[in-house]
Amino acid sequence: MTDRKTDRKIEQYPFEYMLRINGNVICQRFFNVYNFNPDVIDSLEMKELLDDIAGMNNGDWGAMGIIPNFLKDKTSAYLHHFHEDTSG
Repeated sequence: MTDRKTDRKIEQYPFEYMLRINGNVICQRFFNVYNFNPDVIDSLEMKELLDDIAGMNNGDWGAMGIIPNFLKDKTSAYLHHFHEDTSG
């Protein structure tokens, strides 16, 4: 038994972004993609693109994607700011 509302949402928004931390959903967004081609989903180019955006341990040196790197930088700045406030 399928949920018609969910089926329509998938058809209407073929791309979903979901950020989870420790299994908890932090952010979820659905996107319409103009001229969406479903054959692209399983392509190597899509995998590489998503790794560059959201991946962890990319490449030989374990580089992070754009989103994890941004979150790491913001967390470091936040911790540094509050460490200075409590130590002075």
